[in-house]
Amino acid sequence: MDCGLRRSERLLRAAVRDQEHPGRELAELRVLLERRARCNDRARASRGRSSCAQGDLPSRRGDRARRGPVGDRLRIPSLRGLARLCARVQAAPLCAAGCRLPVARSRAATGALRIPGRSAAERRIPGIHAGSRRRAMIRRAAWRAATCLVVIWIVLTTAFLIHHVLPSDPARAVAGPQARPADVERIRKRLGLDQPLRTQYATFFRRLVHVGPASPPPKDPEHASCSAWGRLHLDLGMSFQKRKPVAKLLGERLPRTALLALAAIGVQILIGVTAGVIAAIKRGRLLDHGMIAMTLIGVSTPTFITGLVLQYWFAYRWRLLPLDGWGSTVAEHAACMVLPALTLGLFGASFYARFVRDEMLGQLRQDYVRTARAKGAAGWRVVLLHALRNALMPLVTVVGMDLGALLGGAIVTEKLFRWPGLGALSVDAVVDRDGPVVMGIVLVATLAVVLTNVLVDALYAVLDPRLRSQGATSRG
Repeated sequence: MDCGLRRSERLLRAAVRDQEHPGRELAELRVLLERRARCNDRARASRGRSSCAQGDLPSRRGDRARRGPVGDRLRIPSLRGLARLCARVQAAPLCAAGCRLPVARSRAATGALRIPGRSAAERRIPGIHAGSRRRAMIRRAAWRAATCLVVIWIVLTTAFLIHHVLPSDPARAVAGPQARPADVERIRKRLGLDQPLRTQYATFFRRLVHVGPASPPPKDPEHASCSAWGRLHLDLGMSFQKRKPVAKLLGERLPRTALLALAAIGVQILIGVTAGVIAAIKRGRLLDHGMIAMTLIGVSTPTFITGLVLQYWFAYRWRLLPLDGWGSTVAEHAACMVLPALTLGLFGASFYARFVRDEMLGQLRQDYVRTARAKGAAGWRVVLLHALRNALMPLVTVVGMDLGALLGGAIVTEKLFRWPGLGALSVDAVVDRDGPVVMGIVLVATLAVVLTNVLVDALYAVLDPRLRSQGATSRG
């Protein structure tokens, strides 16, 4: 029985590694497993047991004693476990103990049957179609999409209710302080603010996502309030103050905010990661203490103070960069973007530096770093290719959250530098009680946060394949 057990283990390993003759190997394995079942039955009968219907293996202590070096790395499951694992295989014959065993199929038509083992190569034998993994991925994507839609609906509903319970009157803000009551009522009726709250709520969502026949192009493109793709219409309404479509206003401001956000994230990563790595390598030295002091100053300093200091030195004293604005050419755009990007980047780089320093200190204490150094690897190679690569994994989440927040608009920085982005537009809309513009900015900010979180999860799966395999296994 010991020889048969070791032979079955060797055949199972061969079926995993060599897929040229899976039918012959699995047929021999089936015969050996039937022989093992009969040996188990005889062993139970000799000990006076009454039934052998369960098909259990011998005692774990005896099985461990008989198992060789191959069995230590690859454990053969029990017959009941084989029955559960092979229940999805088509046309499987029954063995002597009544368990259904796998039948050889072509490699192109089979997926992978996961059995206990240490490595991915040892856990795969032909048997289960690969469509189960695709179905698991589809279910996970559908669940994430439904979750994102629910989050967007909750945020939009909350913003709608908060905007409508404020004491100020949008109609009065549009008409002006010197307007007569009759004019205010006429404007309120024209804007639809005289309707009940539930009617305005239903009208907003019905207009936001309207599926129907494509409407004819408007006569005046300047006042087109609907963006259409085929039969799906996204109508954000008209601005109360500017009398322009909200979609047009957001389309003008969003690219500038996205450009500023990407530049700020680049500054944060460049300065923060570099400072964190240097502080971790020089731990306890003067350079490390200097980095910690600088990060504390950067964290405790508000962004508008940093912006004012940069404006004073670079724009007023040294005349190197423009004070504020947007410019008219590409070179002027780049020059005007330097100071706002530095203002946002220096504030975020302080957090990144402390975060990367702590992660690097934890990674440098790991066994794999000591092993790499013991093998004679260069110091820079150990730090950059081993420790830093693992330390940057948690930073992906932080970068994604910051990017989503910056895409919603950096209010203080954009107002300070007069940057024509979503942040400045949101301040003007809140002050003027411009409801459609406020709801449009809330929608854009929510979409930015949700989509960046989805991209971060996908990036995690690409950087760490263990998460992808765990997700497919748990939902398969």
